[in-house]
Parts: sequence; C-alpha cells; structure tokens
Amino acid sequence: MVLPTVSFENSFLQFKDLDVASVESVIQRAGDIVFKPHKSNFYKIFYFESGSGTMNIDFNSQEIGANKIICISQEPVYWLEKIKDVKGTIIMFSADFVHQLSSLLLPYFICELRDDQWGSSIKSLIDLILKEFKNSESDSIQIQEYFLNALLLYLNRSQLPVDISNQHDYQLYFKFREHVDQSFAEKKQISDYCSLLAISERKLHRLCKKYSGKSPGKIIEERIVLEAKRLLSYTKLRNNEISEQLGFNDDSYFIKFFRKHTEMTPKLFQTRFQSSLPSED
Repeated sequence: MVLPTVSFENSFLQFKDLDVASVESVIQRAGDIVFKPHKSNFYKIFYFESGSGTMNIDFNSQEIGANKIICISQEPVYWLEKIKDVKGTIIMFSADFVHQLSSLLLPYFICELRDDQWGSSIKSLIDLILKEFKNSESDSIQIQEYFLNALLLYLNRSQLPVDISNQHDYQLYFKFREHVDQSFAEKKQISDYCSLLAISERKLHRLCKKYSGKSPGKIIEERIVLEAKRLLSYTKLRNNEISEQLGFNDDSYFIKFFRKHTEMTPKLFQTRFQSSLPSED
C-alpha cells in the first residue's frame, strides 16, 4: 500500500499558497482520494455549516456536524466517510503564507463554534477570507493573509486555556514540539532537545507540563508511537524496516517499546487497523 499525498501541484487544486472554496466543491474536485487514507503538504481549516459524516484523522474518528471546525496540519493521515449533505468552507494554505502557526503545530484540533461573540467573530473572519479570495484587487493577497492570521489567533484561544502571556516560554514549548516532529527518529533523549533550545531539562519539563500537561519524555514517546502506527497501518514495511526508520537499534526493542505503549504487538495492531480501512476498489 502506497499512501497518496495531495500537494499544491495536484491538478485538482491548482493553487500555490492559498485556496478558499466550499467543502462540497473540493470533495468533487478531489474525487475518490478524499475517501481513502492520504496526506497533504499544506494546512487545512474545515468549517462545516451543516451536514453529517465522519472524518478519520490518524487513529481517531471525528463526527462532522453543524458549526464544527476541524484544523489539520501537514502531518496527519486523514479521510472522509459517510458524507451526507455537507456544506461549508475549506481554507487551504502553505506554511509560508501565515505567521501565526503555533496552534497548527498540533497535528489537528477540533472546536465547536458557540453561539456567542467568539463564534460570531470566527464565522465573520471565514466569510471575509472567502470574500477577499474572490477579489482581484492588487492588495487582496495581503488582506487575506491578515484575516487568516487573525482567524488562527482566535482559534488558538479555544485550544489554550492556560496562560500564554509569557510569549517567550510559549514559543520555546512549540519550538520543542517542532524539533520533536523533525528529529524524533534521531533524538530520543530530553537532553538532545535541551541542547537545541539552550535551556535546562528542568525548564523544559516545566514548560511541557504547563502547556500540555505532559512531560517532555512522554511527548517524545507519543510522537514515536504515532509514527510507528502510521507506518504499520499505511505501508507494507516489515518490523525491522520500521524499526530502522524510527531509529531503534534492533526490531526486538522496537516491538517491546510498541507493546509497552499500546498493549499489543505491531503485527496485531497492523492486522486490526488495516482490516478496518476502506476498500481499494
């Protein structure tokens, strides 16, 4: 099984840095690929006004419904199921297009729009982005970028009930998450990341507990397990090949590590998950 990746260069997208369209039209343009596991090399903000269905993101299923927003970064594998009467807007953009990506460094997040000032502001910003996207004025792209950054800041508020007034600490934490995403196969020790960030292990532990409720070691381990699950589920690599990709010295240690964190062997996990995937037909 080869996992397809949708990129800016795909013919049905035909955009470079930003595209805004109805969810219905994107599903029609994309075809069958949206109903099979795939990745994309851009960020997505789905705003569902109505309809029903399921969006599978990595190893979790999220119900689609009215006034729901689902944001997905470049990393997760995702696909749709049982879509019915879906209406809404999808904003697709590259990492280079915006500055406020801290919330989207998370693999994905979901929020329900409330019937209050906050929810009204979110909807207004989405409408403004869509309206400006259709505008041909020379300054339109700058205005779109402005509104999109504002939207991300509003969405960020919904995800961070903790105090983020200390922006230096807040950015250090997300820099750590970035480094883990990029280097988890080569760097598995907390000290490796402390060296990259030029901070003490004690400070990194404090930051991780404050902003995620988890220790640095737990965050590193969860990222390794997530990648192992992806490789087991969406590829036909053997245990020794996966072990090598994840930076383990031998596959027996990888199997022990995986079983410790999932309570099942890699083979059992692979069999159970692949049997639940949509048919290739």
